[in-house]
Amino acid sequence: MKNKSTYIMLGVGLLLQLITFIITKDTWLAFISGIAGVVSVVFCSERRMSYYIWSFIQIITFSIICWNEQLWGKMIENLFYLITLFIGVYVWKKNISWWNNKVTTRSIPDWSCWKPGIYMVAFVGFLILYFIFDITNDPYPALDAASTSFALTAQVLMVLRYKENWIMWFITDVICILLFTVTENWCMAIQYVFWMINTLYGYIQWDKGIKG
Repeated sequence: MKNKSTYIMLGVGLLLQLITFIITKDTWLAFISGIAGVVSVVFCSERRMSYYIWSFIQIITFSIICWNEQLWGKMIENLFYLITLFIGVYVWKKNISWWNNKVTTRSIPDWSCWKPGIYMVAFVGFLILYFIFDITNDPYPALDAASTSFALTAQVLMVLRYKENWIMWFITDVICILLFTVTENWCMAIQYVFWMINTLYGYIQWDKGIKG
């Protein structure tokens, strides 16, 4: 990692997690998940394969937290992440740039019907999940359904190397900040604040991946 911005992003994210952990006296599990989450998204922004190692740690720890909070949407989301983790490794390895060892990226053309289509898919997914979570006694069905639907859409775009995934992640992060604020899971809430900031960094870095 020769890019100074990488160290800055990591430093800011890790410091936020440490401060939040000390002030709120959150669980060690939440702290570990938060640390893994910070490192994973920065490495993802940098288009590095090591993202998948840290993502695996974050998925496992976060799944336990969501189980304890009975956030079934987040459980589904993390199961989906785990499955796409292996698909992502395969897809990314086939598209590594030989000169900088980073994955090459692409963009959905402005004229493509998929541009507005991805938002329609996410919205329809929200409606379906809201109905399911509402009847299964999810404590926060609307927030859980919205964050899950947009996150799944973002994950697919990320695995397929489309830079538009960062737009979907931004929407997801805003919703999750609200979700973990109301559940008073502060390490997770701060993690999503950092992730939201990181979406801008990720979008810029992935745009560079298109241009080479």
